[in-house]
Amino acid sequence: MTRRALVLFAALVLVAGCKRNRGQDDRPLVARVAGVPIYLDEFRRELKRLKLEDAEGIPAAGSDTAQKRALLDNLVDRRLLLQEAERANVIVGTDEIEASFARAKAGWDNEEFNQNLTERDLTPAEFKNDLREDLLIRKYFRDHVYARIAVTDQEIEAFIQAHPEALVEPEKVRAQHLVLKTEEEANRVLSEIKGGLSFEEAAMKYSLSPDGKNGGDVGLVPRGVMPRAFDDVCFSLPVKQVSKVIGVENGFYLFRVIEKRPQGMRPMDTVREQVEASIRRDKERTTEETKLA
Repeated sequence: MTRRALVLFAALVLVAGCKRNRGQDDRPLVARVAGVPIYLDEFRRELKRLKLEDAEGIPAAGSDTAQKRALLDNLVDRRLLLQEAERANVIVGTDEIEASFARAKAGWDNEEFNQNLTERDLTPAEFKNDLREDLLIRKYFRDHVYARIAVTDQEIEAFIQAHPEALVEPEKVRAQHLVLKTEEEANRVLSEIKGGLSFEEAAMKYSLSPDGKNGGDVGLVPRGVMPRAFDDVCFSLPVKQVSKVIGVENGFYLFRVIEKRPQGMRPMDTVREQVEASIRRDKERTTEETKLA
């Protein structure tokens, strides 16, 4: 896991335990950051939580030392950044915290959400405080670090000259697909479509794909984004025509092309905006790493 990813990792994963029982000075320490302790038992709890939350993102099995070092680096970085935010008089309002809390709860019912916090050894109040700290760090970077970054016309022009492909709008196709479990089912649905059932209705009624509820519409996509079977069929299929049944590993597909857009040149204003945004992101990442160092 990169230092950037660790520093901006969701607050609920990393820091809840590190604010508890700071008055117990006899507890073993792993670090003290400008007088603020990080206790060994709290560190172990956070390491356990990190492994639980991000099993694929932490260092590979067998590198326990690397995991511990990464977590400790993150906790130290976070303390320092919070102190920087305090010195810069960064303030996060209650409304911002509540909005962030509401976003975190979205898609959960109350019982499931509270159970999720309990499994992480978090109370709602501790979770909100963690969100507050995360917002403070983000706001500090936005207002006091990133705000000083500028992208010049010369940098944009140099990037475009070095990457002429940025000027090209790739060939795109907008299509619908419909996924079924067996070839027999797919052929039966194809017969219904040929008999007058619209592709949208067929997708909503029969498709196993989540986008079936939207009529199977996958949107406007360039070549190479979707699986090869999609590209092979949809970029050669005439508009408004339904494909034959296509068998792949995860099922049997029907495709219908809605629209095709040939390769062309992007408007220069659009290119410049996208290039500027890309350069700015790179500068923000570099500036953040420098600030942390």
